[in-house]
Amino acid sequence: MLDDFHVVESRDVQDGMTFLLDHLPRQIRLVLASRADPALPLARLRGRGELVEIRAAGLRFTPGEATAYLDEVMGLRLAARDVAALEWRTEGWIAALQ
Repeated sequence: MLDDFHVVESRDVQDGMTFLLDHLPRQIRLVLASRADPALPLARLRGRGELVEIRAAGLRFTPGEATAYLDEVMGLRLAARDVAALEWRTEGWIAALQ
């Protein structure tokens, strides 16, 4: 697991990671976390079926999930308009909803 890969600016490191990805044994899984698409051959990896992407939208709570969390977990029983406002202001991020 490599976190904060978006801070890597070195072309040598990026080239080394591309080489690693091209030669990684099949039984090894590498997880990169980044706030932006890394300078790696993502299209090639997608085309070979070797890339699984989880984007920000997939991590955010939907309005229904936010309602369930705030009602069932937090026990707040908020009005629908209040939940909608919270979900909009926090963009559905659980840490902000909490």
